[in-house]
Amino acid sequence: TLLGGAVVNSAALIFNRPDSYTVTNNISGSGTVTIQGGGTNTYTGNNTSSGTTIISNGDLVLTGNMSCPISVAGTGTFDVSQISFNLNQALSGSGTVTGLVTAVGGSINPGGTSAAGTLTFLGGLTESGNVNNQLALSTPAGTNDFITVVGNLTLTGTNIITLSHFGGGAIPSGTYPLIGYSGALSGGTTNFTVLAVGVTGTLTNITTTTPPEIAVIISPTARGATNLT
Repeated sequence: TLLGGAVVNSAALIFNRPDSYTVTNNISGSGTVTIQGGGTNTYTGNNTSSGTTIISNGDLVLTGNMSCPISVAGTGTFDVSQISFNLNQALSGSGTVTGLVTAVGGSINPGGTSAAGTLTFLGGLTESGNVNNQLALSTPAGTNDFITVVGNLTLTGTNIITLSHFGGGAIPSGTYPLIGYSGALSGGTTNFTVLAVGVTGTLTNITTTTPPEIAVIISPTARGATNLT
């Protein structure tokens, strides 16, 4: 029960409520937790599950601790504005994250496995090294994964941008916006390493757009030297 003892979840735990409610239970196990119904779940416990917490339709206000993977759907909101939140797990989806997120590891994966999406951070984003930004791209003029930061984008250490092509294969040549930021940029493109199979990705900071964007220029990988006989 809510406000009761610890929950060991090996299947699916679903909160389907339209109202505002508080959950204090510690949660562990391999199962998923889903927030739906459009209400507001204020979570004060400790979720150490290996399964994903899915914010499908509604708000999850975190005042406790979560080390599980988190997925925020387009109609979901993950609110960390009331705590100091350090991300060290997978954060994915096309929804909204409210409050400053400080990524100390883990991964940021906008969109889903088969569809592009934009993951929006309201309150700023800090990446302090070893953060893997996983984005899938289609074509320069097509629909691509994107990260929007409303606030400051702070980059330290060396983070990773891992690029893939929807449907597999090499990413077509061209320029792809990856991260937009409305506030100040601290650090820059040198705080990223680009990984892309079969092509070369060169980062650039485009300040002529509104908001400014960190983009990648995809070009074919140069052919290696060959022997002349």
